[in-house]
Amino acid sequence: MTAKDNKQNRMSKRSKSLMSRFRVAYERMNHSQRQIAQKAFCEAHHVTPGTFRNKMNGFTSLFEAEVEWMEAHDPYAQPQTA
Repeated sequence: MTAKDNKQNRMSKRSKSLMSRFRVAYERMNHSQRQIAQKAFCEAHHVTPGTFRNKMNGFTSLFEAEVEWMEAHDPYAQPQTA
């Protein structure tokens, strides 16, 4: 196994871990909460609903910050006003 193969294997494991965490955080919500979370995620991360679906299905890579956002997201939290 070459160094390149090892790097790709580590990246693959990391991507799978991020996708798994993202999916678990998303699926802990009911249907209406998921719609709210998807809309808020798209606004917060400046992505389209299509990109969100691609991230859910592993076609587009996820970032640690996106996963952490989904894990911490509360769909019923009131927006803070200044």
